[in-house]
Amino acid sequence: SKGFPEMTMPAVGEYIDALQGAIHGYVNGGTDAAAALQEAADRWEAITDRYGREQQIAYWTAVKQSYLDAGLVIAG
Repeated sequence: SKGFPEMTMPAVGEYIDALQGAIHGYVNGGTDAAAALQEAADRWEAITDRYGREQQIAYWTAVKQSYLDAGLVIAG
């Protein structure tokens, strides 16, 4: 099975909430798949900018490395 461990970085809850909200809108017929993905992407961009793009990139780089160190397979 595939999944992902809980991330530990600033704003992770906001990122997940944005994604869940977009998925909820799609599943309940409020939007189509492309619009839901775009909504989530737009919200993620705004969150990243608000917390500082370079800082978030540094945090995510560290999270990805911790996944690799634990032997997890990272796509993309």
